[in-house]
Amino acid sequence: MNPANRQNHRHMNPSWADVVVALVAVYAAIVATMTFLQQLMGTKERLSVGVSLAMVGTYGGPPLTQITIGVANVGQRAVTLTSFGLHFKGSTDQIVFPQYNCPHSFPHPLSPGDGTQVMVSPQLLAQTLASRGLTAEVKIRGFYRTATGGVQKGKWTKFTPGGWTQ
Repeated sequence: MNPANRQNHRHMNPSWADVVVALVAVYAAIVATMTFLQQLMGTKERLSVGVSLAMVGTYGGPPLTQITIGVANVGQRAVTLTSFGLHFKGSTDQIVFPQYNCPHSFPHPLSPGDGTQVMVSPQLLAQTLASRGLTAEVKIRGFYRTATGGVQKGKWTKFTPGGWTQ
């Protein structure tokens, strides 16, 4: 076999060493990509936000219904919450409440795995929406702002202001 044909023959039938080298290179590329993505996800703020109606016990009185805007840090790094509020569907407006019931003030640090909630009077929300001409059922969702400028939003939920304005 002449030398030119030997060279072409080698490319058509790679040796086991060539196959091993190629497999190791592919494996290393996959591991590097997975490591990069894991580090990228670990540095991103990840909050879970939700809104619900809850009955809250009072000292010596009947329970009160409150709107809770809850948040949990489901990420891998601490996050500092700077404010919270509600968006309502169909509008770019947002509602930020100066009066709320919460065991802490803002800004508030939230470690990975920790959560907190803010409670707002449904009567206050109903009055705020009524002042904007909204008395029928609306969809609202909670949000929290973070110290890095991020805004984490929850899912839409229904709220009917008419039953709370009396």
